Amino acid sequence: MPLLSLITYAPLAGVVAILALKLFGQSETKSAEASKWVALIVTLVTLALSVFLVMEFDPKNPGFQFVEEAPWFMGLNYRMGIDGISILFVLLTAFLMPICIAAS
Repeated sequence: MPLLSLITYAPLAGVVAILALKLFGQSETKSAEASKWVALIVTLVTLALSVFLVMEFDPKNPGFQFVEEAPWFMGLNYRMGIDGISILFVLLTAFLMPICIAAS
C-alpha cells in the first residue's frame, strides 16, 4: 500500500482494533486501558510514517509528490498527492495526535 494511504488510513485500523477490544474484551476497565494503548501505538506509527514521508520529500520539486492513483467505480478515480505546504500539515497532525492521546 502506498505511503500516503497508509498514513491516512492507519488510524482506521486502530479504530477497528479498539472496536474488537470492546466487543471481545474481558472487562470494561481492561478494555478501556487496552484501548488507550492501542490508540497511542497507532498514532505513534502514523507519526513515524509521516516523519519518513518528510525525509523522502524533495523540497526542490514544486509539484505533487507521492502521487497515488487508482480507478474506483462508475468512472471515478482515487487520487492523492502531497505538495510543499500540505506535507507540513500532515506532519503537524501526526505530531499532535500522540500528544492528545497521551494527555487524555
